[in-house]
Amino acid sequence: MQNEGDVYARLATAYEDHNGFSAVRSDAYAEYGLTPVWTLSGKFEQVDFSRSNVFDSTGYRLTARRKIWSSGNWSSTAGAGILEGAAIGGFRGCESFGGEVNAGIGRSGTLWDRSYFSSLTIVHRQHSDACSMNRLEFILGITRDSGWTNTFQYWSERGDTGQSDKIEFMVSRQFGPIEVGSATRTEISGEFDETALVLSLAYRR
Repeated sequence: MQNEGDVYARLATAYEDHNGFSAVRSDAYAEYGLTPVWTLSGKFEQVDFSRSNVFDSTGYRLTARRKIWSSGNWSSTAGAGILEGAAIGGFRGCESFGGEVNAGIGRSGTLWDRSYFSSLTIVHRQHSDACSMNRLEFILGITRDSGWTNTFQYWSERGDTGQSDKIEFMVSRQFGPIEVGSATRTEISGEFDETALVLSLAYRR
């Protein structure tokens, strides 16, 4: 969630290896705090395989998220949106137009003199061609006073196009409103092989 009038924008490029087939995944993501309780977000994503265009894909997602409850360091949200394109669902996403509903809970605070943030989000996506997917996202980040942040993310997807479980470890550094990061991402479900090197550039205002 963003405070009213605040902006978060992020550009990322992932250099993926799918058991010998390389691809470049590029995405642009942005959030805007519309009111104290409403945040709008949008994402565009594109995947380009180097040796074949059979699996190339694009996708977009537009969502609105509302803060439902907060107490101390805890808060919860719920949201809904529209989306289209296989790229939004990862390597095996649904391709047609559809919608999603989501709910999440998060906590932030200080631990051992370091700031931390964490969240757990569940998502259901239903597409017009009867393709559906359920997604779980978990994130944990720890920020040092020096501006360095270590972030762990886990995604789990189950649906009509198969299953996927990914983990990502990112190290990033804040320079004023700019954050530069790099990460490794690995598929751990055993359903298929995928690894990636991720480079990102983010802006907060």
